[in-house]
Amino acid sequence: MPVWIDTHVHLDDPAFDADRGTVLAAAGAAGVKWMVNVGYRPIAWKTTLALAERHPDIAFTLGLHPGHADEFSAATLDALSGLVESTPVVAIGEIGLDFSRGGPPRALQEDAVRQQLRLALAAGLPAVIHQRQAEVEILTVFASEPALPPLILHSFDGSARYADFAIEHGCLVGVGGLATRQGSSALREVLARIPAGQVVLETDAPFLVPAGVRGGRNTPASVALIGQRMANLWTVDVPEFSAMTTKTAADAFGLVDACPLIDLGGSSG
Repeated sequence: MPVWIDTHVHLDDPAFDADRGTVLAAAGAAGVKWMVNVGYRPIAWKTTLALAERHPDIAFTLGLHPGHADEFSAATLDALSGLVESTPVVAIGEIGLDFSRGGPPRALQEDAVRQQLRLALAAGLPAVIHQRQAEVEILTVFASEPALPPLILHSFDGSARYADFAIEHGCLVGVGGLATRQGSSALREVLARIPAGQVVLETDAPFLVPAGVRGGRNTPASVALIGQRMANLWTVDVPEFSAMTTKTAADAFGLVDACPLIDLGGSSG
């Protein structure tokens, strides 16, 4: 049975309060052996840490989503820095720019993402990047920073220019339910430019339900469906795509030694 890692979930979301245990069991039955929960604002740092403490197969990121950039301050950065030092956080994120929904002013978003990129770089951690209707602006931020941490482009939905940046800089590209939808043929054409070795899979559960999944809630079990549907785009079979994306994710998030249940094709762990 193929084994998968879901690199971006929100399992502490209230959408799972009634049946979180059942959702996790279903993910395991689908071959999902590891999940990365995203603590995207201070209030979610607490719930994310509590979730990871209860479930040893859940890793976590911590950061400030651009939609909450108005919560960013020196105190927020200090608190995040303290958690980076005191917890086994695997990435900073999700961070970035989002101009799609009339959120905090651009200046606040840019300051928050720059400070967090620098924190990730100093801590030796990757950064999970959220970008919506801000491709030019986020590329400008990247170009103006003296150095960047490894980047994971969450739920990639960019142009060929963004894909070329990812290829040139060795960024990982998160592929999820959005890419499976009927109206996403242009996105799939762009994704096909990116080497399969730079792809990681994600659900963004409970959001971004893949095509063919009924109901309004996504779950980590869907990452297996996403992998099965997207393998063809890179002309590899499903077992190979599973092994490839799992190894890439485990390496990126430092999960290799922590994943004894995952066969990484000769890698340690």
